[in-house]
Amino acid sequence: MNQFNDEQNTAYHQAFSSWLSGCSSEDADRLDALQAQHPSTEVRSMKSFIKECLNDPALRAQLPQSLVAQLQMANWLPAQNAAAAA
Repeated sequence: MNQFNDEQNTAYHQAFSSWLSGCSSEDADRLDALQAQHPSTEVRSMKSFIKECLNDPALRAQLPQSLVAQLQMANWLPAQNAAAAA
């Protein structure tokens, strides 16, 4: 699994925190439901889950677009790569 450097970790955490504090309850529920639909046999961080979703076109389409946009604005590489692949 690719590790993120400090700059990328900071970009993710700031973007996710900003999104979470201002997102609609519908978007928060959408992310929760998506995570519940795709459980893992191992403990994984929200960052890893979102990265997995961004790498899968079917899952990427189910992510709240406001979250994807926030991550792209923060220049978080997995979100940038997903945008280029779309």
